[in-house]
Amino acid sequence: MISSVNASSLSQIYRSQGSEYNKLVGQIATGKQINKPSDDFVGFTRAAGISTKIKAYQDVNTNLSELREPTKMAADVGDTIFEDLTKMKKLAEKYASETDTATKATLDTEFKALGTGIKDSIDGNKYGSTKVYAAGTLKEVGINPDDSTAKLSVSYVAGDIIEDVSGWSLSGGKVAADVQTELEKATSFTVKSKGYLERIDRQIELNENLIGNKESTYGALTDIDEVKSLMKMTDLQVRQQSTMSMIAQANGMAGMVSRLYS
Repeated sequence: MISSVNASSLSQIYRSQGSEYNKLVGQIATGKQINKPSDDFVGFTRAAGISTKIKAYQDVNTNLSELREPTKMAADVGDTIFEDLTKMKKLAEKYASETDTATKATLDTEFKALGTGIKDSIDGNKYGSTKVYAAGTLKEVGINPDDSTAKLSVSYVAGDIIEDVSGWSLSGGKVAADVQTELEKATSFTVKSKGYLERIDRQIELNENLIGNKESTYGALTDIDEVKSLMKMTDLQVRQQSTMSMIAQANGMAGMVSRLYS
């Protein structure tokens, strides 16, 4: 009777060891100690929340990267326009001091060509159907998944936008002072564009750090210690073998007692 009880208890121990062993096999296979709510409901819920937050910040960075593209285009166009206006100003200054008619005509031709080139730069650089060099909001994105009101907006005002200089000519009376006025607008536009770029890059970097920290927390919560898990699995194997031997011995003793009383 005693041996029978012992054998039953040992069988329960063996089944419990088997269940724990199978659980370890699954954890080692996935690299995770929490694969389903039954593994650790509180830990599973917390890990799910962290995973959701990581995804949210990754989505923010995707949107910021998309915002960066037209902003970079705008900054590049601003640089090009600034350079062309600087050349136009120098041509206007030369024209004012030049007395040779033929030379003045050449300067005027170059001046007009630069004005046309600036218009082409403005008209030819678009993000979708929107000109990247234009007054108004180029694009706006949310930067904080916990606060829907936190947004980064890339916007320019009329004072940042130069006039259409494609029709300007030195012979028509346009002078260095006129070009200087447009240069100041181009400077304002370009400085703002590069400022937006810097802010976008800083926000992306900040989010990457947040993501990295959350991934570390998630990993510490869910990832297994493979060395410890393998050692535990080996220990369980030894324990199962020992338990099986003890069950066999208990059953053997029960058989001997039965024969004694038969």
